[in-house]
Order: sequence, then structure tokens, then C-alpha cells
Amino acid sequence: MNSQASMPPYFQWIIDKRLAICAHPFHASHIRYLLEQRIQTVFSITDTYSSGIPNQSRGDLHVHTLNIPDGGAPTMQQCQQFVQRMEIARQREEVNFLFL
Repeated sequence: MNSQASMPPYFQWIIDKRLAICAHPFHASHIRYLLEQRIQTVFSITDTYSSGIPNQSRGDLHVHTLNIPDGGAPTMQQCQQFVQRMEIARQREEVNFLFL
């Protein structure tokens, strides 16, 4: 059974149709919503190595996890990695998404 797409909690555009942010998309309907928004690259900022997005729900998403301790700051290497991946997504004309 297919459920309808639903907006993830606290979803908002940071840069209109280029970069969005929200709380963790925990349901398959949230992933459908992201895909409907043409979001293809997802950055997960977590304190674990798992993005928490079930593999069966990922669809065509490119998921990148940045392991940052809760309350901590990213390292310079993580910042550079994020910028590099954002640039690759921009060159592909992909919409980016960041969740905490």
C-alpha cells in the first residue's frame, strides 16, 4: 500500500529550491515528499555513522552522513567534505537537503 507524501517535521527551504533543512525524516512518506521536491542529495548530521533513513525508503537519494557529536562542532575536514559534496550536487543540478 502506497501512502501519500507528507512534509517532514520542521521542513523549510534555506535557499529556495536549492537547499532545505528539517528534523529527521523518519517515515517513508517524508522520503516521498523529499523526492517530490526534487531533492536528490541528503546530508545527515548525526552523532552516529548511520543516517537512520531505511534503505528501502531511500529511493534515488544520495545520502551522506557527517558524524558530528551531539552539541559538537564539525571538523575542518567535515566542513570541506560538505562544501565539496554541495559543489558536486550543484554541478549535477541537484537539490540538497540537510537534516539534524
